[in-house]
Amino acid sequence: MKKKLIGQKYGVQITKPWNQQMYAWNDLVAKVIKIDLYKKLEEFYKNNDIDGMNEIAQSFGAGYGEGYDVDSIYDGIFEDLKDIQNYQLNEELEWLVSKNLINKPKYEFVGYDK
Repeated sequence: MKKKLIGQKYGVQITKPWNQQMYAWNDLVAKVIKIDLYKKLEEFYKNNDIDGMNEIAQSFGAGYGEGYDVDSIYDGIFEDLKDIQNYQLNEELEWLVSKNLINKPKYEFVGYDK
């Protein structure tokens, strides 16, 4: 299938359907965001901040109520962050920044707005 060139951002050609360069770029952006989320998770864990941990969990549609201790919440979120998809991070990016859960990335995802 021939790829249609839509534009270019950060030196990455944006095409329909997506090309390998786009996937690779978005994987790198996701890695940066996940590093910030893991750092914030560690901070909340060390401070026994279950509410803060639940804010992270909300970004991928989860939540922990009574009956969960800080260790089980940490473990659950840690595992969930491994599997969170790039499109989910893209959709929640502004919310994560607005909640100060991550720093605004210098570079953003490509291809989702086209």
